[in-house]
Amino acid sequence: MNILLAIVSSFILTLIVSYILIKKPIAISQPTSRGLHDNEISTSGGIAIFFGYISAAILIINEINIYNILLLLIPFFVVLLGFLDDRYSITNTIRFLFQILLSTLIVVINTIVLLNSTDLSNLWIYILFSIIFFVYFINIYNFMDGIDLIATIQGLFILVGILSYYVLMANYWNIWILILIPALIAFIIFNYSPAKLFLGSSGSYLIALLVGQEIYIMSTSYLLVGISSNTNDIWAAHLIFILILATIFLADSTYTIIVRFIKKLMDNTSTLFECILYITTPHRTHNYQKLALLYGSHKKVNLYLFFYNILWCLPLAVICIQIQEYKYLCLLFSYIPYLFWCYINRAGIEDK
Repeated sequence: MNILLAIVSSFILTLIVSYILIKKPIAISQPTSRGLHDNEISTSGGIAIFFGYISAAILIINEINIYNILLLLIPFFVVLLGFLDDRYSITNTIRFLFQILLSTLIVVINTIVLLNSTDLSNLWIYILFSIIFFVYFINIYNFMDGIDLIATIQGLFILVGILSYYVLMANYWNIWILILIPALIAFIIFNYSPAKLFLGSSGSYLIALLVGQEIYIMSTSYLLVGISSNTNDIWAAHLIFILILATIFLADSTYTIIVRFIKKLMDNTSTLFECILYITTPHRTHNYQKLALLYGSHKKVNLYLFFYNILWCLPLAVICIQIQEYKYLCLLFSYIPYLFWCYINRAGIEDK
């Protein structure tokens, strides 16, 4: 009964807070030459998702301990960081340092819970790479939140994919995913093109954190299974399953970052530090942004990406799990067409 109430609470409270943020904006996204909207729009919609998610989380938590408290506080701080960025445009250095801190906390806490031990010495390399991935994932999620719906729908696709695996393969209903999905669905109502409310950094950071947490939990769980059975095949298959579900965001952002970095580096007057700064500056050269400019429609782009996810990535993810000897081939088949799509559309290169 608590789970059902939590799901309803997540949906309803997200709706209510979203409506309030539209009527009484606390942060405004201004039109810019780098953006893809022409009017002032209320932003920091992640606050609405946070209230929906946290209200549901409080209802389903059975035990109050330091780990549960921290797992509720970390989303609060990541939303606060995003809101401050939406409202005051905080510096890259401060933003990056807090992202590292919050990513470290979420990785370490979840690892302790999964291991049921505070001895993390045997996994320190894995933990280090996981923290780096977390910080990267948070930033690329922010980079990819450039048109209506895209970040929310992609988050839903990954979450539903992971949840479906748990239900069908392990007969396990992940309650944390169950309470996040209604919040995202409720937010879609206001973020549907033309959007009345943007996610903002508060939303992209929050979704990236919570989706990233589910990715980490799944990956680490099967890493531990692999360690106990003395094989890496199980872990590799499930990691690739996740990477396939996240193809669009990982491929689009990584390709664009690399192209922009190389192009800036080829300018003989640019230092390495200037190249790094360049890839963090706002732009609209991602593949999805090029498509939005080409078709003049956010809806069309989301529809094309949705079909790529459902008709291409999802079947490959299923094959990766069902026929694990083909896992690396599935990964290549998932990424290569999208990377070629980026190349065709000259992602990462400014149009003259």
